[in-house]
Amino acid sequence: MDENLIIKKTIELLGCDTARISQPNKHFYMIIGYNRNTISDEGSWEKNGVPIDFDYTKEKIIARGSTLMKLWNSVEHYNKTEQNNG
Repeated sequence: MDENLIIKKTIELLGCDTARISQPNKHFYMIIGYNRNTISDEGSWEKNGVPIDFDYTKEKIIARGSTLMKLWNSVEHYNKTEQNNG
């Protein structure tokens, strides 16, 4: 399985808006994201004392693997765990 296929399958499996793979060391990490707007968040942002709202992507790391196949297995495990907790 290559990186692009894993990313595509992760988005389909989890229903997230974005997914990317990072490899800062010997391991691969799956980072997923959901598109959001600050209007939906608790609290508020200000610029020069004026309240503002903006779009952003909320990201989190959900899986790690020493190979791409192990990374995909970790993504599947995350999905099963989330289904059992949600």
